[in-house]
Amino acid sequence: VEHYWKAYSVELPAPSLMPQLSPDTLEIWVQDGSKIRNLLGLALGRLEGGSARHVVFSGSGWATGKAVSCTEIVKQRVPGLCQFTKLCLLHTEDSWIPTSPDMGLDHLTIYPNVPAVRVLLSWDPLDPNDVAIILQEHPLMLCPPRTKK
Repeated sequence: VEHYWKAYSVELPAPSLMPQLSPDTLEIWVQDGSKIRNLLGLALGRLEGGSARHVVFSGSGWATGKAVSCTEIVKQRVPGLCQFTKLCLLHTEDSWIPTSPDMGLDHLTIYPNVPAVRVLLSWDPLDPNDVAIILQEHPLMLCPPRTKK
């Protein structure tokens, strides 16, 4: 690996894990460099202001813990929210390029699986039948497997 540098990393597309949500649901994608205070300001403003009934925090890789932290802080500050959590593995594509082209090394492409979490917070009580439908669609892997090219 010392003779390669990482050119790019792409998260391969995955279908939504929570299809029963309305289109006006606020979905917050948490990233490594996201500031928790900025994420909380957006989520709390919408939930407390009444303009959002549902908020979904999504994070993958190193941001998984930060997404969970945001969820817990929102639940402490806004009592009465219902929670539904999904864990999955997201498929990514990483491309590695040789540091010096004269060494005769090939470009590498690897497909690692990255842990991810999606947490739904809702003012509305969650219907257990909706949750059962989602789990029947993806019984073992909550993110469908990657198709081979």
